[in-house]
Amino acid sequence: MRPVRLFVALVATSLSAPLVAHADPSPDDLVTATALYDEGVKLLAEKKYAEACPKLMESQRLDAGGGTLVAIALCHEGEGKLATAWADWSVALTQARAAGHARRMEAATEHITALLPRLPRLRIVVPENAPAGLEVTRAGAAIGKAQWGTALPIDTGEYPIEALVAGRLAWRTTAVVRDEGATVDVILPTTLEAFTTPEVVVAPRASFGGGVVAPRASFGRRKVIALVTGGTGLVAIGVGSYFGLTARSKWSDAQSNDCHNTTVCNAAGVQLAGDAKTDGSIGTVVFGAGVALVAAGAILWLTAPSSGSTALRAAPMVLGAGGGLVIGGAFQ
Repeated sequence: MRPVRLFVALVATSLSAPLVAHADPSPDDLVTATALYDEGVKLLAEKKYAEACPKLMESQRLDAGGGTLVAIALCHEGEGKLATAWADWSVALTQARAAGHARRMEAATEHITALLPRLPRLRIVVPENAPAGLEVTRAGAAIGKAQWGTALPIDTGEYPIEALVAGRLAWRTTAVVRDEGATVDVILPTTLEAFTTPEVVVAPRASFGGGVVAPRASFGRRKVIALVTGGTGLVAIGVGSYFGLTARSKWSDAQSNDCHNTTVCNAAGVQLAGDAKTDGSIGTVVFGAGVALVAAGAILWLTAPSSGSTALRAAPMVLGAGGGLVIGGAFQ
């Protein structure tokens, strides 16, 4: 049965059925609710779901009733908000049972059964060794621990996911839910360091078939500086060693050929001895500076945050229908 035809039939049978109200509406509320309901029904019949749903929901707020709830469920279903429609039908089923409304019970059960395999789902996976006090939010709403690791029905759309440690934003990403019947997995970093290291790398694209996209490891900024410093130090040590060896060679030549003893030398010997002294001084200074730079680089490396922590740049990656999805994010 088409949604609109089903709705008309249900409304016809609901006129004599008791309404389930949260409180006694005022006369003004009844008038407003009725007008909104009539307008919403008209728009629903015209499949103008975006206009119909808000009017029907406001009518339900002012004067709650089983018939209006059925209309809302049909409207959300037509709008493509399958998880919301599924929840509406579940409430409608509970109310229909309480009111003994067999026709509405049958319709709600039929829609719930049909919607279940079509529902998109979102699962937030948190590592077992997550920091104490970790908080996870979806679109600003807290996701309790009981929800972690469970694929929960959700409407299609984009949802910002954030992880906070000690009240500080530590990681964020965006989950893109697109396909009916598909489960989107958002996997938080698996190491404790990942929640404090502000490094960003680009994750590779996901491929059809699902699975976790493993991000590439990233050197921290301090480790990059450490490598540059240590490398410069090694070069300086090499240069200093070269000058030292040159000085030794020149002095040896002077002693062997141009100096009769350690104090008396001819002009060539004096020149070689002077050059040897200059080269030796340069070699000593450069070699010492190289050693200092290597030591500084080692200290920077040892005190840098762990390079095992990684982050993903926020670049949504969608898998095929029925598969999972791994989203990129950025550590802050």
